Amino acid sequence: MTAIPTSAFPLAWPQRQLRTKSPARSRFKDPSIAVATKKLKDELDRMRCTHVVISSNLRLKPNGDPYSDQRLLATDCGVALYFLRQGTPMVIAADQYDRPGCNLQALAYTVEAMRGIERWGCTEMLNQMFTGFKLLGPATYPATTNGRPWHEVLGCEPTDNAFAVKECYRNLVTKYHPDKPGTGDAAKFHEVQVAWETFKASTNG
Repeated sequence: MTAIPTSAFPLAWPQRQLRTKSPARSRFKDPSIAVATKKLKDELDRMRCTHVVISSNLRLKPNGDPYSDQRLLATDCGVALYFLRQGTPMVIAADQYDRPGCNLQALAYTVEAMRGIERWGCTEMLNQMFTGFKLLGPATYPATTNGRPWHEVLGCEPTDNAFAVKECYRNLVTKYHPDKPGTGDAAKFHEVQVAWETFKASTNG
């Protein structure tokens, strides 16, 4: 069983969860990061969860909570929530919105809804739901034609979102295009193309 991250920064995205390709604007008002963080922690505390780590690319205060004045990020706005429930490591994550505060709020609402299930007496149903959130070990990634995983060929991380992966791909196909003077390489160009197709297949598109 993989351990919970020891640091909240940078974002440690769960490897078995697919990324949102095109994060959208939230339908609820963009909340204060401080307010969303407090609500999320309060809901986890009410559900008796421990060892909470809210992992993101937000800058952190000395106490480990994120600063509030950073609603817009140039980097990944996803948030991954790691915690122990009844001694078992769990993780849930959100990246469907283009603002970190909205993803924090989405996680807070999700935990609040789960706590409601527990309050309404459906504890066994809640336990079944949490089975899907168990923190598993690293995923395996499909290999390309030369046996290397796609993210290694493209020079990115397996947890990068689709925008970052596509940028790496574009840079490499430009560099290795057979017609490119000095750096053109047909074999490497083909390998990059295969890696890109492998990535798209692994994310269902």
